[in-house]
Amino acid sequence: MITSHTNLLLVTTIMLTACTVSVAEDAPVAFPITLRANDVHLLTDLNVAANGLRLTAKSVTITPIRCEKGITGCILLGDGEFHFTPKGKAELHGQFRGALLRFNPDEQPKMLPLDTAKVVTDHGAHAMSSHLVKPLFNHCWQSNGKALIPDSGVLAVSLYAKDYGDLLISTGSDTFVVYNFSQRKRLYADK
Repeated sequence: MITSHTNLLLVTTIMLTACTVSVAEDAPVAFPITLRANDVHLLTDLNVAANGLRLTAKSVTITPIRCEKGITGCILLGDGEFHFTPKGKAELHGQFRGALLRFNPDEQPKMLPLDTAKVVTDHGAHAMSSHLVKPLFNHCWQSNGKALIPDSGVLAVSLYAKDYGDLLISTGSDTFVVYNFSQRKRLYADK
């Protein structure tokens, strides 16, 4: 015999289960990432540009950050330059020694063309990239060390800059944030 108390308990359980499922379905999906020693790319001329952000380098080592959706970023090792001119603000520029670059995997060929890069096995570059990805990946587009997929048009870079230290520049078509993790302060933001 089912009592009204049992019915109430059953209905409450069903409602809670339905709410939990709908919340979980709305949550962004995070994907595990991989870096591989046999997937290191050597590029003689890096030129990445989007939303007022530009990265250039000669002879850079690139370790792609792969997830189920494709390449969603990379670790750059080498000497390069960055320039960022946020709308209505003075240009930030300088040299970087290493960087983590993030973008939507669908835009990888445009954001980071690797078709001219030489693919090699480099255990040293892989080890350094694995070491750098841990702290830098936490700066943007991640959840518990897994990759969230950046929106279309987003280019974010977390770099070790000569004059700034640990610097994050995240840009979209009409949004941007520049945060200096070394100084623990926001330098620029669109709002």
